[in-house]
Amino acid sequence: MEIYIDGSSKGNPGPSRIAVVSPATGFKVIKDVGNGTNNRAEYLSLVYALIYIKHARPKEQVIIKSDSQLVVNQVNGRYKVKSASVKPLYQKAIRLLHELSNVKVEYIPREENLAGFLLE
Repeated sequence: MEIYIDGSSKGNPGPSRIAVVSPATGFKVIKDVGNGTNNRAEYLSLVYALIYIKHARPKEQVIIKSDSQLVVNQVNGRYKVKSASVKPLYQKAIRLLHELSNVKVEYIPREENLAGFLLE
């Protein structure tokens, strides 16, 4: 199963939205998440997707696809988290990922991100 995530902020920081979509299940969320940065919105979309997966309990492998190189590389341990504003969201995402052994987070180009089209 694939889940696509995206987050954006107008003004960076500014009003932010997230999108999470699972074509296999029909699950789709577009949500305003207050003011913040693009990176905060990207992390919120990841946390939202992980909470959905935790409650849906799919048996098969789940791949979360994001066009945020920063988020993907941080949660996969390739980049350090330096921003104090996203660190709590990163920590929450890591806790959820440890609980969900069947979930991977992968980078995809922007033009392949189905969630990104929902934010345009």
